[in-house]
Amino acid sequence: MRIPGGTDMKSAYSMRKVIVCYAVAMLISGANYAEESIPVDPITGEALAQSIPEAAAELRAADALLERARYADALVAYIAFIEKYPESKQSLLAFEGIQRADKAVSADPIQAGSVVEDLAVKLPSLSQLDSPFARYNVCAFYFLRGNFLKKAGRPDEAKPLYVNCCEGVLESMRDAVNSPYQVCFAGLYMAAAARVHWDQGSQGARDLADFTASLPACVSKWSSHYVLADYYLHEGANREMAERHLAAMLDPEQYAPVEESLKRHVASDWVKATMRWAQGYAQIEMGHYDAAIATFENVVTRFGEVKAPGMWGGAVGQWAAVTKPLAVKLKHPDQPAVAIGAYESYLQEHGDSDYAAFAHVELGNLYKTTGEYTKAKEHYFEALAAGNHWEASQAAVTMLNEVNALQSAEK
Repeated sequence: MRIPGGTDMKSAYSMRKVIVCYAVAMLISGANYAEESIPVDPITGEALAQSIPEAAAELRAADALLERARYADALVAYIAFIEKYPESKQSLLAFEGIQRADKAVSADPIQAGSVVEDLAVKLPSLSQLDSPFARYNVCAFYFLRGNFLKKAGRPDEAKPLYVNCCEGVLESMRDAVNSPYQVCFAGLYMAAAARVHWDQGSQGARDLADFTASLPACVSKWSSHYVLADYYLHEGANREMAERHLAAMLDPEQYAPVEESLKRHVASDWVKATMRWAQGYAQIEMGHYDAAIATFENVVTRFGEVKAPGMWGGAVGQWAAVTKPLAVKLKHPDQPAVAIGAYESYLQEHGDSDYAAFAHVELGNLYKTTGEYTKAKEHYFEALAAGNHWEASQAAVTMLNEVNALQSAEK
């Protein structure tokens, strides 16, 4: 998850890395969404997952496979369960089972390779599946297996898998345009497309933009704008193109299907939090700072400790919490004291956060701006002491050298 591009600091967490890992590492599953009535939360207006008594035995069977370390079989069983009972409370428990399987497998790279090859035999082909979301799971597997083959020095075998992933994801995005899980799909497409085009994302971005233009207002379209905005803010380095996609994200007509999808379909808290975060991301990049602050406050309040799955995972509320003072800083560019107060308040409440190192770097930069070099260095050293984010540590080292040079020049 990236802190927006107009800042001094960028988070270690690329939004697309998180989403792709979320999709791939756990083969996230969605469902064939029926148009039946689903109960909603009277406070949030969002769909409520309901328990289905007859599904309990099937979920226990999948759990038993996981307990016996039959990881491929467990993953296939969980995916089948989520497809069969998409809007159930147990589907969220099955999703947690996929996370547990992923954690167990990821701890052993040799075992992970074995599970991937086992899944190559046991997962159904795309042509055998009716559910677009079940097909998406297979697409995610294509990406994962392609990565293994690429790392093993077999790129010619990996490339067709990435092509299949791209084609299957676009098909799923077209067939289930208003699933909340579309927030994951576009990121997977961009990651696979970059590998199809030899790690050049530009062609993938153009292809995704062409695909997006063909869609009506829907979650698939909005999610694609999110991923494309992120691409053009960073790798694509084209602010004008990024702002086109950011503006589309903030268009009420374009955003309405996102809210509607959460009323009609059950989604994990991580997906809900990511959708809210994305809106704040667009707001802060487009200079809507008060709206961004309100959005991030909502994410912190509702989803403070909701974890994003996968090896790049983190608490979405923590991402929002550390970005909120950034919005204050950008809103008051000529008042460093206001920004300092916002970051100091953040550290008082979230000093033990995984992202506190970034706040220390920002505070160091602000104190450097005001000429308070001793305080600046204290915060850079705090960022280095945290040692949990390479980008924060590198920025702290760079800025420490600058401050030392400034102090030496004044002597």
